Amino acid sequence: MKNQISIEDQIKCVEREIGMRQRAYPRWVKAGTMNEGTATKEIQHMKAVLVTLQEIRARADNVQPGLFDQAEWPE
Repeated sequence: MKNQISIEDQIKCVEREIGMRQRAYPRWVKAGTMNEGTATKEIQHMKAVLVTLQEIRARADNVQPGLFDQAEWPE
């Protein structure tokens, strides 16, 4: 497929998205436009997407997942 996005670019995009959510969601919770439970759940979901992509990349590279990538993000 010609328009396929590389796994590396997908991982970078998800990492940026997690960072954006970690910056934006606390403001949204404080403003009352999002509740804390939803914010936490949505960030956890994106972290799970990141881990999945990292595992796919690791399998493709025949490297054990998590060896070089930080799956846990600071709160």
